[in-house]
Formats: sequence, C-alpha cells, structure tokens
Amino acid sequence: LVEPGGAAAPAGSELSRRPYPVWQPTGSFPATDDEDATIAQRVTRLVEITESEGPIIGKRLYDLYLEASGERSGTSAAQGTAAAVNEGALVDDNPLEDPGQISKTFRLPDQPAVVVRELGPRSLLDVPPRELAEVLDHLMVVGGNEDPTGPALRWYGLDEATPEENAWLQRVFDYLVEPGG
Repeated sequence: LVEPGGAAAPAGSELSRRPYPVWQPTGSFPATDDEDATIAQRVTRLVEITESEGPIIGKRLYDLYLEASGERSGTSAAQGTAAAVNEGALVDDNPLEDPGQISKTFRLPDQPAVVVRELGPRSLLDVPPRELAEVLDHLMVVGGNEDPTGPALRWYGLDEATPEENAWLQRVFDYLVEPGG
C-alpha cells in the first residue's frame, strides 16, 4: 500500500478512509433573506448538509449553508444549528472545548462520531478534531511513536501546511492523541 504522497505503509497497517461526500444544494434549497427563513427551514437545511457531509465541523457547515441559502448572517446558521441540536436532529461534539459553535463537530444521531475520509474540498482546518486525531493516532503507531504531524500532511495528500493548519494539527495531537504528553 502506498499512502498519499508516496510513502509506503507497513503491511496490514492501512487506515480505512472513505471518499469525502460533497454536499450539493438541491432545488429544494431556495435562497432566502434572514427575515424570511424560519428556524424550521434552517434546521431542515442544516440537517440536509450534515446528512451528506457529517460529521462536519461547524465552520464548514455554516459556510455551505450561507453560500447555498443566500443568507448573509452566520447568526441565522447558529440559531438553526442550536435548534437542531435542541430538537435532537443534530448531535454536537466539542472535544477541544472551544467556545462557540464554529469549532464544534455536528452529525446526525445515526451517523458515527468519527468517519475517516479523504480531505476532499476541505482544508485541514475543516477536518473534525476526532477524525484528525484518529489519523494522527494511527500514523503515530505505524511510525513508531514519532510525531505524526508531518506524515499526516502526506496522508491527506498535502505537501505543506499553512501556519494555522500546523497549529491545528499540533493542537489536536496535544489535546486528543497525547494529552498531557
């Protein structure tokens, strides 16, 4: 097996990953203004996006929602997401204990908490922390407990990362893979 970036992985050490399912708005996703969209409409739209791309980090969920709906305010997406979680239509997870909703991970109740996928159209900052931690943990085991942040870039098919992406990798590693390490 050859991992993305050309690195050979030891036999039997593959980490199964799925293609990233890119959500496409349908004709039933009309553009509205903030004042016109009801909370129920927002919940329906946010659930539709999450059904395709979940688990999904809040920022990506909001970006897709705002782009497709034509709404201008992230507040409307936040209200819809909070209502969806309160109704049990979405489950949220905040393993890094960040404030706000954009860094939370959202999924449907019947979706697994972690799905390891290709990067797809996401940036590394859009990969949910538990998904990234699963990759980092696997690479650490395969690499003999060496720092997996560099191999993670290659695993996702990246040659380099922005300073923000490097900080994200390191934060997920420190907080979820080797807490207190």
